[in-house]
Amino acid sequence: MVDKEFQKIVLEELRDLREGQKNLVEGQKSLVEEQRRLGERQENLERRVDENSIAIRGMKEEHGVLLRGIEEKLKIQQKSVEKIDFIEGAVKEIKKDINKVEQVTADNWSDIAKLKSFKVMETYKKGETD
Repeated sequence: MVDKEFQKIVLEELRDLREGQKNLVEGQKSLVEEQRRLGERQENLERRVDENSIAIRGMKEEHGVLLRGIEEKLKIQQKSVEKIDFIEGAVKEIKKDINKVEQVTADNWSDIAKLKSFKVMETYKKGETD
């Protein structure tokens, strides 16, 4: 009985070991498959990162071109503003000069009117004395 029981126990243990080994093999296959899928995902992510890097480089170049264009336009605009400021100053000076000319002209007309009135008065006085 001991031998039969021992054989039975050994056979059961052997079956359990085989079942365990089978489970381990299946688990290993599952791990290998999961590792393969992870590898595919990693490759996909790396490809997307590369694509994004290329797109970002393109955007940086485009933004650089746009920025240089804006800077150039700002320089041109600044020069235009400086010219406008210069012209504005010149126009103010011309207005001042025109005002002075108008004042001097008005003074001259006033002097001419005074001279005419003196001449009329002298002519009138001459007429009274004659």
